Amino acid sequence: MNNYIVSKMALVFCSIFILCIISCTESDIQKIEKDIIVKERQILDEWGKGRTMVFPENSEAEITYFDPSLEKRMDGINQFTELLKPIEYKFTIDRYEMINPKVQVHGEIAVLSYNLVNYSKNSEGVEKKFSWNCTEVLKKA
Repeated sequence: MNNYIVSKMALVFCSIFILCIISCTESDIQKIEKDIIVKERQILDEWGKGRTMVFPENSEAEITYFDPSLEKRMDGINQFTELLKPIEYKFTIDRYEMINPKVQVHGEIAVLSYNLVNYSKNSEGVEKKFSWNCTEVLKKA
């Protein structure tokens, strides 16, 4: 009886190990992490030009958006688009810092989190700093 249990456990372990190798190697995960951060920087570059629609263009229809300046959560691409459309091209960001970005990959889902600091000059040329904490949940396309 003991041999049966050991053999069965060994088979389960081997199956799990093989599944992990097939699904995602460490280098695959590192590439996914890098690709997500590169894409987010591209989106932030466009946002800095005042092109707010870059976020809805890169979001799923069922997006949920939280923002501390809003009274409540926004559900769906239509609400998100309506929020951003009125401010399109009405601001610019001179530069930004994406601080300590981290991507956590879990199967078909990835979570990107980072601190964002935007720098913009006001009409007197004085630089202002705006800080955000960002978390995005992404799914494999």
